[in-house]
Amino acid sequence: MPTRNDPLKQFREGVRALVGGDEQPVPLISTAFSVEICGGVAAVTSVRMFRNQESQDIEPTMTFPVPVDAVLCSLKARIDGRELVAVAAPKEEARETYEDAIDSGRSAILHEELIKGVHMLSVGRVAPDAEVVVTSTFVVPLSFAGDRPGLRIPTTVGEIFGRSPLLDSDDLAVSDHEHRASVTIACENGEATLLGGSKPNEAGVFEVSLDAPIDIAVSGWKPQELKGRAADGRELRLRVSPLEMSNADLDVDLLSDRSSSMNDRADGDAEARQSKFEVTKSGLRAYAEGRVGDKDRVRVWEFNDSANFVGEAVGSAVPALVEKLQTPSGGTALGGALDALLAHEASRSIVLVTDGKTWEFDPQKYVAAAAATIGL
Repeated sequence: MPTRNDPLKQFREGVRALVGGDEQPVPLISTAFSVEICGGVAAVTSVRMFRNQESQDIEPTMTFPVPVDAVLCSLKARIDGRELVAVAAPKEEARETYEDAIDSGRSAILHEELIKGVHMLSVGRVAPDAEVVVTSTFVVPLSFAGDRPGLRIPTTVGEIFGRSPLLDSDDLAVSDHEHRASVTIACENGEATLLGGSKPNEAGVFEVSLDAPIDIAVSGWKPQELKGRAADGRELRLRVSPLEMSNADLDVDLLSDRSSSMNDRADGDAEARQSKFEVTKSGLRAYAEGRVGDKDRVRVWEFNDSANFVGEAVGSAVPALVEKLQTPSGGTALGGALDALLAHEASRSIVLVTDGKTWEFDPQKYVAAAAATIGL
């Protein structure tokens, strides 16, 4: 098969280092997240610790996810007691500086955003038995379901752009070791709750597994003005609030995932006994019965290896279309399904429901298509 650039591969295999011409894993010792929520904005700081267990210097690389609507604003690495702080520079200049430092025997770090939401950090000259502590901070607005704010912190790249292109039977084998992280949450305006059933210890610290995203709900929240200062000294004011609900009639295409991965168990307390497909169908049914107006028009599609048009309905006839969604099977050809909808003359607003486990998808292609449609 032809060789291709696969930035997700390194993340799926964890932190790696080239040792004697072969890639070797670099053990993850601990992970901690600190979340500060204020005025509709969250600052999330992650601290990841690794250790070089080789008998020689290594140059490890680490790939980590950041929400696509977030801004990474701080990154540093402490290598065996010495702290290196990242500064912004043009891509080619940054790589040249990094490689010059490595060639001269000095420690250095290089951060790159491979694709939107997927970041890579290379750390040069890590001595035997040395510990590496990587600290990064991103800032992101809260997301709103109606007027209810929340925050999702991805812990794997798959939660952003998809998983391995291999079948489950052929995919990479992993150990049974469960990586866990500590999470602390501070909320200045309202009360933040970690979803998923985890309870804090006496110090207010949560312990979570890193095989699922970290979901935080905020209650009692009210819009609040934030004040800050830009790099050039200008004073800034920011106010985050949910958009007002529109009463305009809907004319949308609903694209629902029915691939095999939708048979997997859903995350969450009440949902834990149901599959993702069952939770999806139940939620769509509830929305269709309670929120779809008399003049709202919905075209329902489903997809696995190919897209299937289920039908079109208006108002009270929409719930019957939801009931026609078929049980999961097959693959996740998301790109082909979106192409089928875009070829449909009536398709302008698309609601996609999926667990994100797909590799056949080029997000930049559809961003460009959307920009062309609205004249950007």
